[in-house]
Amino acid sequence: MSIRSVACPGCGVAANVPAAMTNTRCPSCGLVWNIHHPVAPKSGRQPQADDTAEKREPSAAVALAALVGGGMVLMVLIGMAIVLRKPSTSEPEAVVAETPAVAANGVEEETIKPREPEPYREVRLPEQTRQRIYNDYRQVARTTVEKPLPLLQGSPPRKMMEDMLQKTFDRELRRFAALHNIDFDDVQEIIKEGDAKKWDPSPRSNATRGGIRVYPREMSEGWQANRNRK
Repeated sequence: MSIRSVACPGCGVAANVPAAMTNTRCPSCGLVWNIHHPVAPKSGRQPQADDTAEKREPSAAVALAALVGGGMVLMVLIGMAIVLRKPSTSEPEAVVAETPAVAANGVEEETIKPREPEPYREVRLPEQTRQRIYNDYRQVARTTVEKPLPLLQGSPPRKMMEDMLQKTFDRELRRFAALHNIDFDDVQEIIKEGDAKKWDPSPRSNATRGGIRVYPREMSEGWQANRNRK
């Protein structure tokens, strides 16, 4: 068998092939060509080794994007965990200042009127059970709809957080109803009863939702102490 030496028209690397062979593949760049009519490729593509490098670049970009995205999600989750963290029983909860609503003339304005006791329907459950449901409601409210938020009023992150806490609060009230085999409206009536009978006389939160105070100032933490100092 006779052997002839040919040069690849794509990369110029020499190769020894049988003289009777018509087509061959370059051992360097992988180009398949006719040894009797060697024609350089018109596409101008780089050798196969470059193709492999090109394929690796998007994979590296995707991995980097996934890493950055995962880091951002982790930061959001850590921030939410800090906001929602329940205070320790051995230490008093720090009061987070909320940005008050301000009128056009620059004077701080009252956002809600003092709450009046609402008429309620007494749910047909033992009073001890109703009080337990009310106490559970107060614990959930302090960490959701009454949680002070150190976020700018009206900002998208604050709106998203307020909506999430409200949904969590509503879900817990539905769970109370299912747990005690009563309607959701019954839970609302128990809350009205507890507010009217002051089952929880502790000061309320200074938090705001949608720019509106959750409770009037005279019911909120620190108001009575500040009034006595004046």
